[in-house]
Amino acid sequence: MAEAKGKYITFLDGDDLYADTEFYEKAIGILEQEAYQDCFICGGRTVMLFPNGKMQYLQMSPWKPGRLAAKEYWAHQYTHAEACILRNQIDFASLPEVYLDTFDDNCIVLAAIRQGDFYGLPDAAVLYRQHPGGYATRPVGEQVLLQAIGMDFELEVVPEWKEAVLQRHPKERGYLEAFGDEVTAERYPLAYERAKHFKAKNILKLFHDVALRRHQRKIRVVFLCYRPSIWIGVKSIYEAMMQDPAFEVIIFAIPIKMIYQDGHIQYVDEGAETFFQNFDCQVVNGYVKEKNAWIDLHSFHPDYVFYLQSYNILLPSCYSSHLVSQYAEICHVPYGMSVMGEALDDSSYNEDFFHDLTYLFAEAPARRKWMVEHGLCRGRLKAENILFFNYTRFDHVAQYRGKESRSWHCGREAFRVLWLTRWNMREGNCNFFRYKDKILAYADMHIEDVELLFRPHPQMWKEFITSGEMPEAEQQAYRAEYEKRPNTFIDTQKDYTQMIYASDVVVADATSMLAEYFLTGKPIIYCHYQRDDFLELGTQLARGYYIANNWEEVEAYLEMLRHGFDPLRSRRKKIQQEVLPVSDGMSAGEHIRDFLKERFLEADRVVEKELS
Repeated sequence: MAEAKGKYITFLDGDDLYADTEFYEKAIGILEQEAYQDCFICGGRTVMLFPNGKMQYLQMSPWKPGRLAAKEYWAHQYTHAEACILRNQIDFASLPEVYLDTFDDNCIVLAAIRQGDFYGLPDAAVLYRQHPGGYATRPVGEQVLLQAIGMDFELEVVPEWKEAVLQRHPKERGYLEAFGDEVTAERYPLAYERAKHFKAKNILKLFHDVALRRHQRKIRVVFLCYRPSIWIGVKSIYEAMMQDPAFEVIIFAIPIKMIYQDGHIQYVDEGAETFFQNFDCQVVNGYVKEKNAWIDLHSFHPDYVFYLQSYNILLPSCYSSHLVSQYAEICHVPYGMSVMGEALDDSSYNEDFFHDLTYLFAEAPARRKWMVEHGLCRGRLKAENILFFNYTRFDHVAQYRGKESRSWHCGREAFRVLWLTRWNMREGNCNFFRYKDKILAYADMHIEDVELLFRPHPQMWKEFITSGEMPEAEQQAYRAEYEKRPNTFIDTQKDYTQMIYASDVVVADATSMLAEYFLTGKPIIYCHYQRDDFLELGTQLARGYYIANNWEEVEAYLEMLRHGFDPLRSRRKKIQQEVLPVSDGMSAGEHIRDFLKERFLEADRVVEKELS
């Protein structure tokens, strides 16, 4: 700009467009008039143009065409510098030197508006193109902080306009006052570095004060829970944190969102409120049924939020990862150890969830490698924050071995057969309809010495209603068949871990529980159907399975095992020791606790040291 020699000056970023081809002529025509010689800027409206073609005015308040005093413009109006023609007499010399090394929109306009009034044209002047990953797509907190740095600049350059500056930045002031403890250098590194560069005193003080306050309070961790059956995945993390006085643990117990074929939504209680009600930590029932309202998670100001599953579709929008990641760091431990192929695996790694994560605790080294190679480390999630500390579901192996379970009813003299099927037919690996009657017939043949326990996936019944493959009435009739027999049961216990250790054999389709069941040392009859697509880990474990292609083979394996012949027993033990080692020292939960504690304090220590 120092090289510009003309009477007027403007600029346009290379990726933006003029909305009005006569903008120059109109603006200069105003500035040339005798009546507006004390106007220093003439500008039109700015329109944001999004990648999907959507357009939206960029403004603080309703646009007022015509003349505005400089201070009035600053308090109530906004347009981008690109949409302005300025007299080429800007006094940059009076600005702090640090602001002159950046071509900043706000800096230019403020430098100019101090020297005269603003004249607003009625129409749009510029199409301000928005890009994926650009400012408009950044987290709300970061946007606010970047604007707050500008507010600091304004208060320094025009302290006599303090009232107008504060009117210009209501969102920034409100955010910084209400949610100050979220303003950390680790969470918003770009804003922190810019604040240091521009010597934004108020914002730097905020970063410093937040770092100091965080050291003086407990680390707040929320577990977002709607399905008690998968609590085992984070149980050891919860226990480790409850033993450390540095942590404050809160459980949010909520119903699960079900979307039915006709489009209606219902929130279904899977027993979370009851399951968690006697836990030692603070338990919040997130849904207030009488008011049809959700408790504000943000008001608890969590530092970390653990999601037990990776599906935003099962949550109300107020608890979606996109919103929660704006004010807390999201952590996730996969609720099952993936052993099946990539097509199945991809369905578990939803982009809308994983890109909002800060920390992902992988269940095996091979899984961490797969996650990095398949591009999960985008968005917030960085490759160095996909970590492996052994698998949390394996932390309780010792306490379950040899224990009895209420899921089984017939006593230890019976041969206990656990049946696990895939929950949908779409993936080509569900044997439910092939074997549902045959396995009951097998139980009928062995009333005295076999107990059959069926544990359906929580989503299976709804899936078959939605697909039309098994209507509600037919499901009720099938479930009634289990009640007729003295040796057949459907498992409804929330915690399945004791149940699998108290079984004698599992008959299973593709399921994440295969790896977990492998640790029991019990035999696995794997039911092949249309496709088997094992990952590396699944291929290693499959060497210890009895693989059945039809019911006749399933029954033959059951009879062999029922009579005590298990030729793969020693092979399974060797595979387990090589592929699924169980830690004899610190649990995975303790490692995760200590890691999060250190990360929580580490960045704040750096900020305190830099800014003290």
